[in-house]
Amino acid sequence: AAPTTAGSFTLTVETYSVPTNGSCNTPSPLDPSQGKVTVAGSTSGLLDEFGGVQCGASPKLAGPQVYYSFVGQAQTTYALTLAPSFSGYLYVFSTSNCIYTGMALSRYELILDVWRREGIR
Repeated sequence: AAPTTAGSFTLTVETYSVPTNGSCNTPSPLDPSQGKVTVAGSTSGLLDEFGGVQCGASPKLAGPQVYYSFVGQAQTTYALTLAPSFSGYLYVFSTSNCIYTGMALSRYELILDVWRREGIR
């Protein structure tokens, strides 16, 4: 049968704004102090700032990043959940290598053990 060369279709054109939190210098702030915070975001149109990061035994990670920030409170435990529609990963960075008062020395020793085991300097 000959291919169909005529027919109806739908074309949609809409504006898209590239997210402004696509750099570690411009994170979007989150405030969990009043309870659960949920945001919907996109990495479309953003750059890959890391270029193939590899964490421990994981495969090299590549793709654009989007950044959020929040200030944690002492004596508070946080659960972070990422539900991407693609192969996404959640990285957690500290803004400081300073010792946090209220954190047990054993937790710092655990972090140091992981750094040594993974060859992080």
